[in-house]
Amino acid sequence: MLGFSAILLLKKFFFKINDSIFFDCFLKIFILLVYLFENFQNYFWDFWKSKKDPRSLFIKTISRAY
Repeated sequence: MLGFSAILLLKKFFFKINDSIFFDCFLKIFILLVYLFENFQNYFWDFWKSKKDPRSLFIKTISRAY
């Protein structure tokens, strides 16, 4: 949800340079960073709650992404 609203704000802010290659690359990198931040935030929260083996939680987080 946070990533989607941030993308909409970026599109509204950079609407005039929407056709540039730089903006497309920047937007893709930004989406990737927000997505990774949200997933690893969930990963660390699951790890803190359960105190299980971190490797199994990492695999669960990666499989949740796909």
